Amino acid sequence: MKQQNQDDFDKTMVELGWLDLIFLIPSMFIFSVLPSDTIGEIILSLIIIIFFSIGVAVTFHWLYQRFKNRKK
Repeated sequence: MKQQNQDDFDKTMVELGWLDLIFLIPSMFIFSVLPSDTIGEIILSLIIIIFFSIGVAVTFHWLYQRFKNRKK
């Protein structure tokens, strides 16, 4: 049982690592493009990046689960 939990944890960490890698590059690009002259624009840029990152992560997870279930 303990080995199964460790395997599940390792698999989850690998998937999270891929999600981090997938949305890190586009989020850095969008952050460099958005204006950041005032504190309001910086906060707006951060909000856009957060929602963008959540959207990419959810989309990737959904596609991964869809293709994983299709193989069965």
